Amino acid sequence: MGYVGTVSAACFAELGHDVIGVDVNPRKLEMLNRGLSPMVEEGIDEAVRAGIDAGPLRVGSGTRIKIYEAMAMRRPVVSTTIGAEGLPLEAGAHLPPGGSSAGIRRRDLRLARLSRGWSRAGG
Repeated sequence: MGYVGTVSAACFAELGHDVIGVDVNPRKLEMLNRGLSPMVEEGIDEAVRAGIDAGPLRVGSGTRIKIYEAMAMRRPVVSTTIGAEGLPLEAGAHLPPGGSSAGIRRRDLRLARLSRGWSRAGG
């Protein structure tokens, strides 16, 4: 969970979405699970802490199994190409196309806008 992943996860959790964040760095995971962001950004510690304390934000390791778990729960999956490496998945069919941080950020903004529409429509 780098900068884009941490900020996106905290924002989606704040919007009420269940979010599973994944990283391989145990120190980073420990920080996040204590409600601390490894990134410096105004308000991010509070947002991460609120998500962890309230439950919609969970973090752990095991990227590939988390992707399958999210798909089994019919949850959207946002991953870098490396995070899904080796899985028989197709960009655009199983995962959003592209895998760069900039591409993920654009998708996050689009999904956040859509989620506001879903909330107003009762979805």
